[in-house]
Amino acid sequence: MATRSFIGKINKDDSITAVYCHFDGYPGHVGKILIDSYITEAQVDSLLAGGDMSSLSNVLNECVFYKDRGEKQTESRTYSAFELFFRAGRDSWAEYFYLFNHDFWGCWDADGERVDLSQVIMREE
Repeated sequence: MATRSFIGKINKDDSITAVYCHFDGYPGHVGKILIDSYITEAQVDSLLAGGDMSSLSNVLNECVFYKDRGEKQTESRTYSAFELFFRAGRDSWAEYFYLFNHDFWGCWDADGERVDLSQVIMREE
């Protein structure tokens, strides 16, 4: 079973650029990797440039991107509002939604409830 997630970044115009991640999207895995390894806007931009992915890694070139397997139409997408980002993720069966906002990561579950990443990650360590 996969724990799907949507990973995005709020742009300067408040639009959201995002990708789909198929495996291990729960906060103790994807959330921890994001706050440990993708902490600058440039790092997040590089991650999103890879497009949709099967799995996320702490090292960018170890992420498994669908495009690297020859799959088409897997590039990142931009949404004009949070509601559209959230709806697209729900349509993809995402269980967690991660958003980078200039210098920090936010997380929501599929019900739209905010998840405190620091508490989840501390509990799992």
